[in-house]
Amino acid sequence: MSGVNFQLLFSRQINLLNRVDLEQLLPHRGAALWLDSVSHIESTQIIGQTTANCLAMYGQYSPSYLLYEAAAQLCAVHGASQSSQAKQAYVVKIQKLKVYQATTSATPATLHCQLLNQNGFGAQYQFEVTQDQCLITGKLLMVIEHA
Repeated sequence: MSGVNFQLLFSRQINLLNRVDLEQLLPHRGAALWLDSVSHIESTQIIGQTTANCLAMYGQYSPSYLLYEAAAQLCAVHGASQSSQAKQAYVVKIQKLKVYQATTSATPATLHCQLLNQNGFGAQYQFEVTQDQCLITGKLLMVIEHA
């Protein structure tokens, strides 16, 4: 994962972020931006949505584990909200990825990320991606580069 424009994040209060807002925060564009919106953010958790159109290139029934990328983008947005000194965030490890449904269709999904641990170097998150049911869960370890 590349950098997040952290200064934009702190220039206004976060209530709801749409895709246009996210393009200003994340370096991802077009098909690389898998996150469509953020509906809730607080100090230890964040909730976002993806239309899962990002999976359309993989066919009608796509591997659901690929949605970890949307969760990683959501964690980067949360990480940005936790430190005014943060410059960029990188996913360095995915742990305990559990797949509950092997394939999914390109329909909207909800992402929940919970902050588990945080220090001056990074943060660990637990994530869950759901449609009508849970698709995947896991943990992400992110390194946060400071200015």
